[in-house]
Amino acid sequence: MSAIALGQNGACRVPGIGILLDFDLVAVDVRQAVFSDVPGDHVYNSIDMIDGSHAGTLQDSAYDCAVHSASAATSINARYRE
Repeated sequence: MSAIALGQNGACRVPGIGILLDFDLVAVDVRQAVFSDVPGDHVYNSIDMIDGSHAGTLQDSAYDCAVHSASAATSINARYRE
């Protein structure tokens, strides 16, 4: 969780997706992450609603941070196969 908290404090690089879509990590705790977002014109679709990909990306980011905050005390081994 420490790396996530460092990102929240501005001591770490903000992920590019957060910059691109202009959302901020507000709070992080074990198994919980809270983001803030004020959607600009760039996230609205042709029927004047927030595009689902924007909402999905925000949800995915919160989910990922919550999972990583819960697993920070243990090591994670991920192997990718081609």
